[in-house]
Amino acid sequence: MLKKTVIVLAFVTLLMASTVLSMNSSNPQRHNGIYPLTVNSSGIPGLASDRSFQAIKKGLKGYSLYAVDMESLLTNAKTGSVPLEIRGKRFELVLAPDTRTLAPGATDRPIHIFRGSVKGVPGSMATLVISDRAVFATVWIPGEWYYLRSTETKLNGKLVVVGYSSRDGKHSDGIYHY
Repeated sequence: MLKKTVIVLAFVTLLMASTVLSMNSSNPQRHNGIYPLTVNSSGIPGLASDRSFQAIKKGLKGYSLYAVDMESLLTNAKTGSVPLEIRGKRFELVLAPDTRTLAPGATDRPIHIFRGSVKGVPGSMATLVISDRAVFATVWIPGEWYYLRSTETKLNGKLVVVGYSSRDGKHSDGIYHY
């Protein structure tokens, strides 16, 4: 019995180690601050009791989880180009800062807003909002919306976000009830 327990623990440790190592990879071309998580939501401490996560997933029949290095993502956004993957779909966002959307003094914390499009996709639109506590992305390619929405949970110092598309919604009217 002890031998089986040790084998199971070693296997779980190896699985978690590969996730942590991939999240801590310093290759900016590969991740650009957003790391797909392969663990189930129940495997992330605190996510089950996270009210923001529960509100998001309530209206969805499918989603993916990602960990976001906020500093790295902001650095990449400031360059004007952010590679992004949501629900298996890859995008190259071409972005520019948008300072017109916030009134001066509207918040005591910096909020960075970027708008643009998806490279090579006519009629596409993209918005990326980054603060010190949250990240939100909305991408439109003709026929489908893609979203990244923050939770309040962190994993190894990185914010956990939910990625989904308009096809993942439970509600046919396209309105998500929070």
